[in-house]
Amino acid sequence: MKTLFAADIALVRKDLGVITARLQSLEDSGDTAHCGQDAQQSELDKLKQANLLMEGRIAVLEDSKRQRNLKIWSVPEDATDSEIPHYLRRLLSSVLTPSKAKAILLDNYFRIPKPAKAPDGASRDLLICFQSLRSKQLVQAAICDAPSYHFEGADLTFFNDLTRSTIVWQQALRPLTQHLRQHEVAYCWGPGRKLTVLHDRKRIPLQQQSDARKFFKALGLPTPEAQQAHTLGADSQPSTQMWDVRNVRPFYPKTRPTAVESNLVGTSDLSPAQGQSF
Repeated sequence: MKTLFAADIALVRKDLGVITARLQSLEDSGDTAHCGQDAQQSELDKLKQANLLMEGRIAVLEDSKRQRNLKIWSVPEDATDSEIPHYLRRLLSSVLTPSKAKAILLDNYFRIPKPAKAPDGASRDLLICFQSLRSKQLVQAAICDAPSYHFEGADLTFFNDLTRSTIVWQQALRPLTQHLRQHEVAYCWGPGRKLTVLHDRKRIPLQQQSDARKFFKALGLPTPEAQQAHTLGADSQPSTQMWDVRNVRPFYPKTRPTAVESNLVGTSDLSPAQGQSF
């Protein structure tokens, strides 16, 4: 009897050994597959990072080509293609003095097609391209104090002509710009996707939201999270309003007015747009 039990126990031990070996083999295979998956995920993350970096560089190059462009919202459709040159001449004479407005030259102008989700009654945006960047800055400096400019019964809004990815990047930094405005800190959007603040005669740039802590430390300001946590009560719920990126308003730095280039000559006739893109 003992011999039979010993034989059965030996057989069970043998089967357990086979099962253990198989389980070990499966675990080794799983570890190998997991390591391979981690390596693939790491490689995918690197490719995504390189892709984002490349997209950012392409957007910077595209934005540099649009530096002299200005987009105007809410221009009435009554201003037809034939009327637009006279409309722009009247608008520039209203924004600037007549003598300065006469010295402004435009390379091109045209209406931008409406987005698919735009209301039926919405007017198409008007895009204008100045021959001189200084001329554009002169117009911007004249209208930067108000969110909109009332002209001939319409409230016009002026925007820089930026790529979609740059607009999304600026919207992502909106909580930080709101924080700067709350502390009355002037800032401006610079080339190369930089938000710049002049502090103690030094330019302090910010490109990514992850650098906000270092950025506000250099300015001697608390971060938005730290200030919000300080002002909230123990039973209060955090507000999401400051993180809302909807209804983004345009912002133009208060550029110091510059003299119009002496070689700019006023024109009595603006040629219609030929459909070039900027």
